Amino acid sequence: MTTVLMIPNSDKKDAIQGARQFSAHLAKLGGRVVSILEYQPLLQGVCDGFYPAGEALERADMVICIGGDGTIIRSAKLAISMDKPILGINSGRLGFLAAAEANEQEKLTRLLQGDYSIENRMMLEVLVHKPQGIERFVALNDAVVSKGHIAKIIDLTVTCGGKLIGSYNADGLIFSTPTGSTAYNLSAGGPIMDPSLESIIMSPICPHTLAARTIVFSSGLKLEVIPGRLNDGKEAFLTVDGSEFCEVGEGDVVVIQKAKQYCKFISFGDKAFYEIVNQKIKGKG
Repeated sequence: MTTVLMIPNSDKKDAIQGARQFSAHLAKLGGRVVSILEYQPLLQGVCDGFYPAGEALERADMVICIGGDGTIIRSAKLAISMDKPILGINSGRLGFLAAAEANEQEKLTRLLQGDYSIENRMMLEVLVHKPQGIERFVALNDAVVSKGHIAKIIDLTVTCGGKLIGSYNADGLIFSTPTGSTAYNLSAGGPIMDPSLESIIMSPICPHTLAARTIVFSSGLKLEVIPGRLNDGKEAFLTVDGSEFCEVGEGDVVVIQKAKQYCKFISFGDKAFYEIVNQKIKGKG
């Protein structure tokens, strides 16, 4: 019997309703649904049990997340801790990370029959070297180094293997995976990349020169980001996937490299990536 860990966006009524409907449908198909203790008031009556996050994930064969891309990213980071695949069901706006929409309950039959494939998505490991130690983060979409104040710019130097890549006077720099290329990177004028590729995309945010452009690096490289003098005595900030934050001071070094682990996304193969781009961004298809 396939056991699914169900995670909805608890702030959206349609996501909660969708989670209840999908959970009930999975039960009718012979599946077993568990969830995390915090969702018990929302999913009572449609789940077989509620447990602490680690135990719930350990009991599950896969994770189903219902929400937008932000919710899917948070759930994916839980899933990778035990190397479990995740199925994203979109109840948000764009939903690039989702393999199904909220009205596609028929895909649950395919899921329980094993009629799907696994897409291994590259992630970034981000290390912040400080005098007191190293802080480590993992990014599915992107890592952003920027100044934490409105209308402020920051000087950033980027090197690779001791060789200068460039010095940037900008609002910040985005380091993105191909999966995250359709997120902040796209808004900053960076390229859309097929998520099956492996590379590191660096896009300046509002650079104060026409010469600063996006660079796509091999995934095997290790990039070092060094902030310049911070005249107001404040620190720069690292933001990982829009939800994790770390202050970066003068003398700190941010290292960006490919992570060892991959995120496993469930795919039904019914739409190619470029069809999804046309549908989500261009409104076609």
